Parts: sequence; C-alpha cells; structure tokens
Amino acid sequence: MPTISAGVPRIEKDPHGGDVVIVPVRPYAKDMDRCTRCEKHVRPYDRLGVRRWRHLDIGCARLMLEYAPPHVTCADHGVTVAMMPWARRKSAYTRDFEQQTALLNVHEPRSAVSRLMRMDWKSVGPVCRRVADDLRAEQGPGLFDGPRSIGVDETSYRKGHKYMTVVVDHDRGASSGCIRVTVLLKASSLALE
Repeated sequence: MPTISAGVPRIEKDPHGGDVVIVPVRPYAKDMDRCTRCEKHVRPYDRLGVRRWRHLDIGCARLMLEYAPPHVTCADHGVTVAMMPWARRKSAYTRDFEQQTALLNVHEPRSAVSRLMRMDWKSVGPVCRRVADDLRAEQGPGLFDGPRSIGVDETSYRKGHKYMTVVVDHDRGASSGCIRVTVLLKASSLALE
C-alpha cells in the first residue's frame, strides 16, 4: 500500500461543491519500478505527470491519492506505466474503492451505488468487472466447479424485459466468509441450462 511522501496533504474545493482531500503518496521501495502486467522489477524509463486515484471518502470529503508514476521498460511487455500497488491497471480508482463499490453493487442497484460512492453510474460496471477478474484469477478457472448447494434468483429490469440472474454457491460462500456471486445479464428471457 502507499506511504505518505514528502508532500503535505491539502484540501481543494470540488467543482460540484464540497471538499477534496489530496494526499501525495508513493509506493514502498520494494513495490517501485515493477511492470504492471508481470510485476517483475524492471528499469525506469521516464516519469509521467501527476495522476490522481479516487480512494474511499473521509467523512463528507472525497479523498484522492496523488503520484507521478514512471514509465518502465519491461523485456516482455515493452514500455509501460509502472505498477501502482494501490490501484489496478488502467483504473482511476484505488483497490479499496473498487472492492467497496463491487460489494455494494451485489446488494444494491447501480444507480444507488453511484449516488452513495459519488461516481458516475457508467463507471460502476467496469469497476465490478475488474474486481470479478481479480477474483477469477485468484480463485482459479471455475467458480462453480462441482457445486452441491446453489441459490438462483432472477429479476427483470427496463422496458423490453432485460433479465438478470444471480447464481450463488452456498458451500464456497460459507467456507470463505463471503458469498461468491456471478451475475449473468441477458437481453431476452432466460432458460436455465
């Protein structure tokens, strides 16, 4: 995770009203100059401009992490942006923010999540996709290999009957302390296969 750098946290005004807390950060030395894709230590190439990543709010104020990441040269992947331990590749949000958003989206509609997290509702889907991809990579190829006890729920939304089916594996959910959920969206009526 990040550490506070030589800079001092500061407060700026949000264009939409409210305060934004900006915290300058940097990775620990062991996490610096790593390729984003393979996570190997590589040579720095040059430095980019300052970037910001949205983090979980502090009370009523938004929190942004600020850092000028370097480009790095990887033998396998060429010149790429260095890995940031607090954010996923090509994301403007921190891992903690994305995990909170994905968790809320399992239980609430996208519009409610976007209002609560103060983000654009179009960004909720890609955030959930990145979190789900990380879970798949961490858990292996099959989330539902050999299920014994599952729960299935279906609901429709929008005109034209778009359906959403939620499938839950209760055994795996109970053993790890959280329920793993796969959401399948289909434009027409569903038939369970």
